[in-house]
Amino acid sequence: MMKWQPIETAPKDGTEIIGVYVPTGPYDADYSIIEWDGKYWVGKCDGYRAIEAQSDFRTEFHTPFVTHWMPLPPPPREAG
Repeated sequence: MMKWQPIETAPKDGTEIIGVYVPTGPYDADYSIIEWDGKYWVGKCDGYRAIEAQSDFRTEFHTPFVTHWMPLPPPPREAG
């Protein structure tokens, strides 16, 4: 059974995991697929770093706030 664990215990070897930020107050939790890039937890989308903003001058990537993590579940098997 998978359980949420403190982010300090997450693997930092490039393994993709589910990260969650649990805010205080009346706000909903925010979930992302993330991986450690050697310096930051990086949000992922379709296997690429999640872009927060892009312009003619620069691209900014989303660095999620993360408080807890758990391993990704295995993908479903194909029907048939």
